Amino acid sequence: MTVDDRQLEMVSPLDAPRPAVSSRHVVQAIVQFGHLLHYRRKLVLGTVAACAILGTVYYGCASRYYQTQATLLVLQAGADVASPSMTDGETARQFMPTNERLLQMPVVLKKALSRLSPEERGDLGNQSAESAVQALRSNLSVKSTRGTNLIEVSYVSRQPRAAVAVINSVVQAYLDFMDETHAGTARQILDVLTREKSSVETRLREKEEELRQIRQDIQDLGIREGGKVVHPALQRAVRLNEELMRARQERLAAQASLATIQHTIQQGGSLDQHLLNLEESLGRTLLLSGLGFDSRENQMRASLEKTLLTDQAELDSKSKYLGPNHPEVQEIRRRMELTRQYLQGYQTRLTQQLQDLRQTELGPLLVRMAEQRLAQATEHERGVRAGFEQARDEAVRLHGDLAQLEIVEHDLKWLRELRDVLLNRIANIDLRRDEGEIRTTVVREPALPSRPFSPQGKWVAVASLGLGLLLGCAAVYIEDILDDRFRASEELRVALQVPVLAEIRRWESSAAAGPAKAGADALIVKAQPQAVESEAIRSLRTVLAFSHRDASRLVVSSAEPGDGKTTVLSNLGLVFAQSRKRTLLIDSDLRRPGLTTLWELRGESGLSSVLQGEDAISDMAARYVRDAGVAELDVLPAGPRVTNPTEWLLHPRFSELLEWADKHYDMVLVDSPPILVASDAAVAGRLADGMLLVVQPEKNRRRVVTRAVERLTALDVDLLGVVANAVPDHPREGKYGYGENYGYQDEAYGADFDGDEADSPVHDKKTPPAKKAA
Repeated sequence: MTVDDRQLEMVSPLDAPRPAVSSRHVVQAIVQFGHLLHYRRKLVLGTVAACAILGTVYYGCASRYYQTQATLLVLQAGADVASPSMTDGETARQFMPTNERLLQMPVVLKKALSRLSPEERGDLGNQSAESAVQALRSNLSVKSTRGTNLIEVSYVSRQPRAAVAVINSVVQAYLDFMDETHAGTARQILDVLTREKSSVETRLREKEEELRQIRQDIQDLGIREGGKVVHPALQRAVRLNEELMRARQERLAAQASLATIQHTIQQGGSLDQHLLNLEESLGRTLLLSGLGFDSRENQMRASLEKTLLTDQAELDSKSKYLGPNHPEVQEIRRRMELTRQYLQGYQTRLTQQLQDLRQTELGPLLVRMAEQRLAQATEHERGVRAGFEQARDEAVRLHGDLAQLEIVEHDLKWLRELRDVLLNRIANIDLRRDEGEIRTTVVREPALPSRPFSPQGKWVAVASLGLGLLLGCAAVYIEDILDDRFRASEELRVALQVPVLAEIRRWESSAAAGPAKAGADALIVKAQPQAVESEAIRSLRTVLAFSHRDASRLVVSSAEPGDGKTTVLSNLGLVFAQSRKRTLLIDSDLRRPGLTTLWELRGESGLSSVLQGEDAISDMAARYVRDAGVAELDVLPAGPRVTNPTEWLLHPRFSELLEWADKHYDMVLVDSPPILVASDAAVAGRLADGMLLVVQPEKNRRRVVTRAVERLTALDVDLLGVVANAVPDHPREGKYGYGENYGYQDEAYGADFDGDEADSPVHDKKTPPAKKAA
């Protein structure tokens, strides 16, 4: 890439695209928080210990509660109490929520409390009826196992025997309530049938007495001529008599069906069986009428089905001779498809409306249909009776006593059959008086608990540990927010996503160089070449030499002023020069030229003079470059102050100056202003091979350093890494510190180790430019 290609396009950091949060960033945040917990482990362990102590105290002082359980099996019998049949499991499970709520209803709980003795009440004590019901309900738990007909009933009490007694009492109260409810309904139906049976038996006795009297009066021997009735009037009377018997049976059946439907609706049972029990023609007519389908539409549907069969036969016949692609064959198929679509739509509408009817109006519709059926049966019976009585009078007038005898015999036969029917129905109800629509069986009795249900030691321990960890993490997080400085190089690397190239221990410049020294003598690398700090600078040089071989043009900056970037740059330039690399230090901080001050070059012409000049870059640079007093090391000061430093750094002469420096020096180090203070660092960074960011962990806050790195990333500046400067030798707990205290005084190296050894790769020394004497 040429220098012209590196010209900086000024982009505001606010306009730069923000990196999207990815799973990698989440993992990095988790890892970073894990390191933070490691450094604050004493706080976390203290919080966990405190919660453990509180949990132990709670476990020792808390009241013991005991729980016992009972299991109920709930089955649903057939909806018709006179014809027992078990429905499928799905229908039975529809009633599980009803039974669950019923077990917790006040009507059942009050019955349960009335069964308990004062010793069995336990926690309920001598509370009032309402308070005792509320307390019982709060400690009572009822739930059903999904996919089964089992209900789990549990109760919690501080007295284990009281818990067992309460469960038994609640279950028994529920069973008694179900028996009473069913017995009341069955008794009502039984009373209706019993009264009807008594009435039939009374009339039967009257008919028997009447038959005996007629036979005595006419001296009837029970012989009929040919066994036949010849006169039409008598035959009509006999048929009406039979019809009257059927009408009465229909009325009784309709009356019993209505009572059963009403009982099923009250109990919330299934109505499908009642819908099927209706007379087919009557039920179909009323159901279709309720769905909005009249007889004309039924006739049309039947006609279309007949037409469809005719078309199918015609299609089979013509397909054999005309072929499947013939127009007539195609027309028949199209006509058949339209007919099928209409029939399918009719069936779909019928099914959908029937489903809607099942959900909302099936119960009231069945009641109305049963009432209409009863009314029709009653009216039919009344009409048949009127016709029968008229025919009987005519038969009596025509045939006298013989006809009356026949009629009485038929009445007597009908009454006997009706009595038998009533007796059978009453017998069936008696057999099922103990079997309701909902049958409940206790499949597991409550057992006396031997261990307390609450508190449980393992759960108290888990809760204490979890709460301690949670509070510890929260405390660490809050403390981290209040003091967000870096605590370790790993944390610095993870947070900024750049490598930490070196860690330089804090040193006192006055002790190292003396108050009167300046320039190279003030640098720790020259003043104390065997110090740990000097070794850290040489390690930084080695890292750059091996990891970034092509980076010969470097910019050194920091996030804030006072981080030591100028000192680090000067020491780094000195060690590069000691390794026999031609090195040039350029002070591009035209606002506060710290490098110029360090090398005592204030007032000298320098970078600003080159940028503002009109002569050739090579001539002016060679004229203003100053000898640093160290072999292979030169300095280009900032020069006179200018009013618009950023615009001058954007000038093409600055990039030309860097090209000139590349040709004449092995390493070019540019000192730039702090990143967050001005955009000068970004300008120089875009023109360099890379940038080094100097950070003081105990001084800089994470948010500030992170914002500086984000700005460099947004402006496409190649950040090679971070240099941790002024790291304390003995850090406090949780603070950033120098990992190991070692140096050239270590016995492993010896006291007379030469710090100027050549520890960099072999390089080609470039021809130095002509320099102007200072």
